[in-house]
Amino acid sequence: MAEQLLRIVIVYRYYVMAILGLIGLWYLRGLFHWGRRYSVSAYGLERETAAANRAIALSAVLVSLSCIAAFGIATTPAAIDVWGLTGAYPTAIPTPTATVEATEVVVRLPGEPTAVVQETPTPIPSATPVVDATPGCDNEKATLTSPLAGAIVSGLVEVQGIANIDNFAFYILELSTLGENWLTVYTGNEATEIDGGPMGSWNADLQEPGNYAFRLTVFDSSGGFPEPCIIPITIGGQPGQ
Repeated sequence: MAEQLLRIVIVYRYYVMAILGLIGLWYLRGLFHWGRRYSVSAYGLERETAAANRAIALSAVLVSLSCIAAFGIATTPAAIDVWGLTGAYPTAIPTPTATVEATEVVVRLPGEPTAVVQETPTPIPSATPVVDATPGCDNEKATLTSPLAGAIVSGLVEVQGIANIDNFAFYILELSTLGENWLTVYTGNEATEIDGGPMGSWNADLQEPGNYAFRLTVFDSSGGFPEPCIIPITIGGQPGQ
């Protein structure tokens, strides 16, 4: 639940900081206003009132700036990593690179003074195995329509689907590199039409060719979400390969 709420905070963090900035500007205007009143006041009571209001406005400006700075620092990837909620922030996950190691096998033949070296390759780790689309893709309000399950993609991939659940907040498109390592490739905060539409795009050429899982998760305003739609796809490599 904490990670889901943090995702919502990250999506709307600029709106919150903008509101705090407007509050700070309002009190900054009051600070100048009461400063002028204080300088032109001729009576003691009027000067005291202006001085008190000026102090209140100055304190509000400082509090607004402090809140903006604290909120901005608290939602940085470094701060979220310290809290142990790294998965809540869109971050790139390194794609594992397969390597082949050779094992020397020495074979000595009668009458042969030299040895023959044979290479025994180490099996190359495979990416996420191809599976069928999950039952979450049957949800008519949160599903993918393009690419289809089993599609072979490369280059710029245009994603289409439906994200129109009740109390819609935002949706996330993710790619699985290995196991449960999910890489966020796009985040959207506008609901699609009932019959589907464009949801975003991502560059498949940034990943190694192989089998992957592609996931759509649609969140509501409370941080909840229906079962995600997960489909198998194959990245076929860059054009010309």
